[in-house]
Amino acid sequence: MTPRQLHFLQRLVAQKPAERRNEGTAAEMAVHEGVGRRDRSRIQYAAADFVKAQNILITRGYPVEAPASGFTRSSAPAGGSEKTGARAVSQDLVAAVPLNMAFQLPPGTNFVAMAWQDAVKLPFSAVLLCENLEALRDIRSYAWLDGFVRGRPTLAVFRGAPGYFRTDAPAALLRATDAPVLGFFDLDPQGLCFAAGTLRLEALLLPPVDVLEQRLLQLKRRHLFTQQFQKAQAQLEQLPEGQLRDLWQLLKRHSLGLDQEGFPREL
Repeated sequence: MTPRQLHFLQRLVAQKPAERRNEGTAAEMAVHEGVGRRDRSRIQYAAADFVKAQNILITRGYPVEAPASGFTRSSAPAGGSEKTGARAVSQDLVAAVPLNMAFQLPPGTNFVAMAWQDAVKLPFSAVLLCENLEALRDIRSYAWLDGFVRGRPTLAVFRGAPGYFRTDAPAALLRATDAPVLGFFDLDPQGLCFAAGTLRLEALLLPPVDVLEQRLLQLKRRHLFTQQFQKAQAQLEQLPEGQLRDLWQLLKRHSLGLDQEGFPREL
């Protein structure tokens, strides 16, 4: 029995549908196993079909119930796919760079991938939350960050993105610690929204405003503003007086944004 057929029978027993389309695995099981009655474009199911499906599973040594999603590939059920329903291999991982800690990366290593449950046990007193992975890889090249880190043992962590290093792992790490957070984000509408929603934000890591304005005008990243403006406007217009609101006014004045990679390395 193929993993697809196994999954089909398990779902059939669990859901007990009245019918399915006469195609794919449903058609295969109707023709070869007699599960369901074919009726033109549909396959009709009666109570006896659900019993038959359950008996096929039992007599061939397969579990009647599908395992809950989120299992590791090494614990995939017999006869089932090690991929279907398994959690992503990188589900609990964060990309991290230790700063001012005894634990240091080997030469030539940009960052380390580790489970957030292990990362939270490291002896840090602050978390540096970084929006972009490239900026995290080059985190030590931004010399002016030292003025915010102030020599403290700090764990720099990638905020995460769809498809790799998920956002829920660093979020779980932040919830599991009381350490203050240093926010290192793009200077664009989305970056300001990230900053506004960050737990225990101690500081937004940016060069002086005059330097930022000069870089904004020099690099002219207009798309970073125009592509994000509509989605972020409602939230940002509600910002209270302070640094974030001032930065929002700066972005609106020029209709420009600035990515982290465009920040100066030295001041």
